[in-house]
Amino acid sequence: MPIYVYGVVAADVTVPAEDRGLGPVSTVTDGRLTAVCSAVPGDPLGRRRELRAHAEVLSDLCRLHPVVPFVFGTVLPDEERVRDEVLRRRSSHLAAELQRLADVVQMSVRLVPDEQRLLADVMASSSGLRSLEAEVRRLPPAAAQGQQLRLGEAVAGGYRDWVSRLADAAAGRLAEHARDVRLEPLTSPEGDRQAAFLVTRTGLSEFLRAGGEVAEGMQGRMVVRITGPLPPFSFLAVEDGAGEPVAARR
Repeated sequence: MPIYVYGVVAADVTVPAEDRGLGPVSTVTDGRLTAVCSAVPGDPLGRRRELRAHAEVLSDLCRLHPVVPFVFGTVLPDEERVRDEVLRRRSSHLAAELQRLADVVQMSVRLVPDEQRLLADVMASSSGLRSLEAEVRRLPPAAAQGQQLRLGEAVAGGYRDWVSRLADAAAGRLAEHARDVRLEPLTSPEGDRQAAFLVTRTGLSEFLRAGGEVAEGMQGRMVVRITGPLPPFSFLAVEDGAGEPVAARR
């Protein structure tokens, strides 16, 4: 039967044999490495329960043990192929990753801007924008179109600047309590800003405390949502000579 692979842990890790939605969790061991697996009748389809099962198995493991997470949908034909293609062929790299990530987990942070609050800040901070807004109001509708366009573009630019500055300041504050950071690019002016932080297990309480202080300092301008501990999806190293990471990002 095909074998679904969640990720790899050290061979001495005890893995609970529970079913989170992809079948009972089992293990395949070779030497110093263990692949955390489930036997599946076919390739997962990406249904919500399957995605949740993948995430939950890895999250439970990472709370207690180092784990190299694999991308959702990693399926091999049988246990022997898991041993050959994962545990033996990539043994040196996987062992090195487990050692490098031994004392860290990933914390994911989403910064959600309050558009109305930030737009009010944009206008309050710029006398030029307030003057332009007053001019638009005085003009008849037909004559105000050009100025309305100018005002809209200027306000949008100011909003983007505010979101960027607040997000960068928040990420910088949290980075003081992290070993590494991955700040995702802003995909749209109104969109959330996301970042991943590599945090030591012993530093989790300090990171969460800093997150609370960042949220308080935002005064409602951005909501700070912290998720974790998570497996270090965003911080996996590229395997030498392979041209691709052992496991892709989530």
